[in-house]
Amino acid sequence: MCTSCCSSTCPPSTNRSWLSTSASNVAIAVLFITLTGMVARIAERLLPAARRRYGHRAPAAPGPVGARDAVAGHQCAAREALHQADVVETMLRGILPVIRNNDLALAEQLRRMDDTVDELYSADQVSTSHRSPASRCRSARAGAGRTSCPSRSTWKQIGDIIERRAADVEDKKIRKNRSFSDAGMSEIVTLHERLMANLRLGMSVFLDGHVRDAKKLLEEKARFRDMEHEFAEATSRGCATTRRRASRRARSTST
Repeated sequence: MCTSCCSSTCPPSTNRSWLSTSASNVAIAVLFITLTGMVARIAERLLPAARRRYGHRAPAAPGPVGARDAVAGHQCAAREALHQADVVETMLRGILPVIRNNDLALAEQLRRMDDTVDELYSADQVSTSHRSPASRCRSARAGAGRTSCPSRSTWKQIGDIIERRAADVEDKKIRKNRSFSDAGMSEIVTLHERLMANLRLGMSVFLDGHVRDAKKLLEEKARFRDMEHEFAEATSRGCATTRRRASRRARSTST
């Protein structure tokens, strides 16, 4: 009875139609999944403006409130300074893979990110010039100008230094296919780690203004300079030893 009921409700033609529909749906899904990568590449070529450059954000335009009110203007300037610091930190973090892996594409990207730092600095200068003289005087009395303006120019200078070092690595190391020794690369990694820590400490000093952190930053700066001199002397001694060995080999070969 059940068999006759099933056969009466689901005839063979219906089963065949269901199977053919399911098979066609699966075939269409597989086809479009296969074409997804190709369609994505075509869309990237046709829509290059839709790509977002990493670390880039348009500078905030000076609004009417920031132009009149000293506190609002200082808050806007501090926000843009922190954005500058974030881009600079990304640049500094990326310089190590450039040195270690001879990554030419990343070196060019870091150099473009310096343009972002310059744009943010220029936009901040325009915002400051749009503020009224009375507003700038109130900011100076409140101490806003002393804490933010030097820091913003400092981030710009750091970005310029990283951009120049990336260009040097690109010209003198990557394009000539040179590499550091294991000992030299280890020294570079140590200095880079210490430099990243000092940069974050400097950002903390900018945000909080603690005298203790500022003194620690000065101590770390002196310690970093001593470490740099120590590594430079070790490199000089190693080069001198290498030259002496090469000279002895040359004399022994000539004799």
